[in-house]
Amino acid sequence: MNLNQCLLFKQYTPNQITMLLHEIHAYKKTYSKNHILAHPLDHTDKFGILLKGKLHIKRTDYNGNQILLSEISENDLFMETFALAHEPLHVSVITQSECEILWIPTNHLFSNQIDKSFLINLTQIMAQKNLFLSQRVNHLSKRKAEEKILSFLNDYQLKNRSSSFIIPFTRQQMADYLGMDRSALSFVLTKLKKKKILDFHKNHFILY
Repeated sequence: MNLNQCLLFKQYTPNQITMLLHEIHAYKKTYSKNHILAHPLDHTDKFGILLKGKLHIKRTDYNGNQILLSEISENDLFMETFALAHEPLHVSVITQSECEILWIPTNHLFSNQIDKSFLINLTQIMAQKNLFLSQRVNHLSKRKAEEKILSFLNDYQLKNRSSSFIIPFTRQQMADYLGMDRSALSFVLTKLKKKKILDFHKNHFILY
């Protein structure tokens, strides 16, 4: 179990991680592909760290369409907000491959024996996720498709401090993230390219 790359355990040695996992009663479990880990309205008293594989967090709209909210990669946390807020989930969590997950129950996290650095790391991760969500809300609030796309790409331009950058999304994932149909997204991107507002090849973009 290699958790040194997980931000939740930054500054911890392997021995310290092992001791901490024992104190919080964490446990590991393996799941097959397309396993639904959580449904909307489920309650949870634990959150997970993906050790191996890939997960999707999805929401189902009023028409029954599934919208990809986020893709969970190895060493990422998921479901922590719902577990700590004691609120029912409004999303589905589905494995996209065989997955190995470290589950962390929340009922031992605030014991006096738990190192406070662990809780600080958890708070920082949640704050970063909230910032990410607020940025997405900003993109989705734009009325026109062109504005949504340019707002999204401008964020990556600022993060990379360069007009040439790579986004960590496939075209379908980008469409899902922006709440757009893939064909509509491709149409608008081509339109912006013809206007010489941007250029792109796969997930590499240039903003002029």
